[in-house]
Amino acid sequence: NVVGRTSSIDFSSLWGEWHWKSTYERVYKEQRGRWLTPVELFHPFYSNAFANFILESVDQNDFEIVECGGGRGTNAVSILDYLHDFHFDAYEALQRYTIIDTSPTLHELQRKVLKERSKHADKVDLVNADLMDIAEGQSVFLPSSDVPTAVLAFELLDNLPHDKIARCVDTGNVLQAQVSATRGDEFKSTHVDIYIETYSNLADPLLKRILEVRPSLYTPLASQGPRWVPTVALGFFDETL
Repeated sequence: NVVGRTSSIDFSSLWGEWHWKSTYERVYKEQRGRWLTPVELFHPFYSNAFANFILESVDQNDFEIVECGGGRGTNAVSILDYLHDFHFDAYEALQRYTIIDTSPTLHELQRKVLKERSKHADKVDLVNADLMDIAEGQSVFLPSSDVPTAVLAFELLDNLPHDKIARCVDTGNVLQAQVSATRGDEFKSTHVDIYIETYSNLADPLLKRILEVRPSLYTPLASQGPRWVPTVALGFFDETL
C-alpha cells in the first residue's frame, strides 16, 4: 500500500519549527517509501476541522457525506468518531457516509477498517468505481438525492489528469497537446516506442468546456506559452455537483 499511516503526533509537545521538521523527517523515514496525506499526518485534528466545517455548512436535520478517494479510511473514521462523540444529534441525522475509491486495494482496506473494526459500519457505504469514468461522464456518480450532501475530495482534485494547451502563433487559435508513440529507428537498434508531443486543433469536449467556464485562460497563452489546465477536475465537478 503506497498510503502510509502514523500514530497521532503530540503537537503540544513540539518546541518549535525545528522540532516539527525533525519529527516530520523521522515519521517519513519510518514509512519506507510510503507517502502520508494530511489526514494521516495531522490525525485526528485535520479531519475534526472538516467535520466542524460540515456541521456549519449543511442542514443537520438530515444530511449525507460523500468522500471521493478515501485513502485508508482514516478520515471517515475520524469524522464519524468526532460526530459520534461530540455532536451525537448530528451523528444520528447523518443518513450515510459513502466512500468512492478507484483502488481495489484501498477499497478492501476501507472495508476492513470501517465495516469490520469500527462502530460505524451501519453508517458507511463503500463503492469501488473508476473516478476517471465518473469525471468523463462514462459512469454515474451516485443516484440523485435531495438530501444535503457534503462532498470531500482531499487528495483527488490535484491528482486528476491535466491537459496542456497553447496558442498558435500564426492563427491565434488555441491548440491542445497530445502524445504520440513512434517506433525507434531500426537501423540504430532502437526498437522501443519513442513518445513525442504534438499539437492539434482544439477538439476535446472537456477542454472546450473549461475554456467556456474560464475564458480568461485564452489571454495569458499569447505571452506565457503553453499551460496546464485542470480539465478532468472540471468534469468531476460537472458530474457530481
